[in-house]
Amino acid sequence: MVEITHDSQKYNMVCSLPAEKNLIDLPFEVEQIIKKLDATKRGVKNWRDVGCKFMVPEEDLDSAELEYNRPAGSPTKALLNILHTKYSVTLQRFATVLQEIERNDIAHIICHYYKKHKLTTNRSQSSATIESCV
Repeated sequence: MVEITHDSQKYNMVCSLPAEKNLIDLPFEVEQIIKKLDATKRGVKNWRDVGCKFMVPEEDLDSAELEYNRPAGSPTKALLNILHTKYSVTLQRFATVLQEIERNDIAHIICHYYKKHKLTTNRSQSSATIESCV
């Protein structure tokens, strides 16, 4: 019997994400999940912690924080743009950092979304293939 460690489960969860998926043009549902990082609760890591983990300069983080002042502004969305344009961060790497800062709640939901979407897409493609063969 093979025992799966907690770290192996984390690795498998992140590996289910598309390796090439960038942080721009995410599905609305995924973006809404990630925006949970906008919340400022004592003791809960947020978008700024993610930025620090990626070593984003303080001035860029301060700029992203200004989004709190805009109606419907999102510092997380601003951070995603910074991470994409300046650092070419993939969704897979982003989810890994979420796990590293102990935001497994968000990483898990993102991974579950893509796992579910992949299964749905595969079923649709299988159905189309079957129909074209009939």
